[in-house]
Order: sequence, then structure tokens, then C-alpha cells
Amino acid sequence: MPTDEDHRIFISYAHRDGVALAARLQQDLTASEFDAWLDNQRLVAGAVWTAEIEREIDTRPVTLALLTPGSYESEICRAEQLRALRKGKRLIPVLAAPGADRPLHLEARQYRDLTDPGCYAARFQELVADIRGGVTAKLPESYRETRVTYLTAPRASPTTSNGPRPCAPCATPCSPRTAARPSPSRRCPAWAALEKRCWPRRSRAMRW
Repeated sequence: MPTDEDHRIFISYAHRDGVALAARLQQDLTASEFDAWLDNQRLVAGAVWTAEIEREIDTRPVTLALLTPGSYESEICRAEQLRALRKGKRLIPVLAAPGADRPLHLEARQYRDLTDPGCYAARFQELVADIRGGVTAKLPESYRETRVTYLTAPRASPTTSNGPRPCAPCATPCSPRTAARPSPSRRCPAWAALEKRCWPRRSRAMRW
């Protein structure tokens, strides 16, 4: 069951394009008896910015992450989201701009869509129900297991019944020693042709 502590909310947003919705959410949440915190309202002159943000995230059970192009590009917004997740907070993504991309750590999480002003009242009530009902974004079980596919090299061809393996260039049987280090006298014709075509200068100087 949600407690009074669950009514304390941290709002993560980008100053570039999330201020208007963040301010509206803060106002409407306050009217609904929530304590919603915005960094531009309670920071006092001379306060250590990062320490203040960290303290608010750590002491508030719920974090609303407003998703906009600005928050996607903001290292600060990403850090706030990741800290909330690492601290075990209930994080609810809120789509605040149509088509806004999501960082990888929120890719598989459900979100509330507040991009349509005409549907804001209904979507806001759903968000309030999520907060009061203890709802949080959760990873699907299928994402909790990492599927690993191993690529293996093909197995070496077995030796033939009478011992030697086929030579790679000509596919004719020759001894392993001859295939690996062919001498001028024992080299198969395919090796000689390949050597002449690919290494014309080196072949004259090579001493197998």
C-alpha cells in the first residue's frame, strides 16, 4: 500500500524543452496533495547543485522522467534517471514531446503520454492513479535474460583413410607437412600457380 512517503515526487526534465510541462505537473500534483520537487524552485543561492539533486532523488520514492529531445541529449537527465533506477526508486517515464527518443535504459519501459493538450486532464488522472497505486515502469521478463549466441569456427576436415588431408588450393590429397610448408620439389601445381599469381616477387626469394 502506498504511504505518505509515496507522495514525494522528483521531476526530471530538460530546461531546454521541458520547463512548461514540468511546471504544470508540479502545480497540478501539488493541488492533488503531492509534494513534487523541481530543481529550479528550491535551489538556493550558493547551494551545491549536484548534492542537492542527489539528495532529492535519494529521499523521494517516485521519479517522473519527462521525455523530450532535450532530456534525451542531456547528460544530467540521463544521470538523474539512472540514479533513480540504481537507488530502487519508482520511475515513471512521461512522454512530453511527440516522437521524443528514449535512452536505452528506458527503452523497454511503459510510459504515460502527455503530448496531446486536449487529453491532458485524462492522462494526468491516469498518472495520479499510477502514483497512488504503486505502479512503476518494469522491464518485461523477456528482457531480464540475456540471450547469447556463440559463433564457432567450422571443424577441421578429418584426415582421409590413408592419412593425408586435401590441400586447400587444389583439393587433392597431400601430406600435412607438404600443405603447410611445400618445398619446390614437393609442391602441388595449384600452390605454384597461386604463388606465382599472388606473390610473384616474394616467391623467387622464398625458401621453403
